[in-house]
Amino acid sequence: MLTVLGVISIFDDLDSIINNLIHWIKPGGKLFIHGMFNPLDVDIFVKYRLSENFDKKEYESGWNIVSQKTISNLLLSKNVKNIKFHDFKISIDLTKNLNDPLRSWTEKMEDGTRQIVNGTCLKQPQFILEADIK
Repeated sequence: MLTVLGVISIFDDLDSIINNLIHWIKPGGKLFIHGMFNPLDVDIFVKYRLSENFDKKEYESGWNIVSQKTISNLLLSKNVKNIKFHDFKISIDLTKNLNDPLRSWTEKMEDGTRQIVNGTCLKQPQFILEADIK
């Protein structure tokens, strides 16, 4: 079993990352990835910079939100089976840190649930992906 927590969204090239993960799992093992996966068929690749660096032409990568369909198709192409997405619900409040606008915080929704957000102004659709390695 291999567990990956919150780092998939850093990478623009998922193919090499998935290949590496599969390499480290024995046949019959499980892969669990906690991350942001879009339930709609849209892949989002984010580039950002802090406004204090407005004069620099450099942007950072991260906070990508790949669709469940894309990650599923990638895993299926590598003979990974039984792919499931489990909703991730956070039950605690995370406070906004004005000194670190990229650190995630929670906002309460009308129904009492919490939505995870950060300074990119993107909602974070958090899921736990579960899959079997052949």
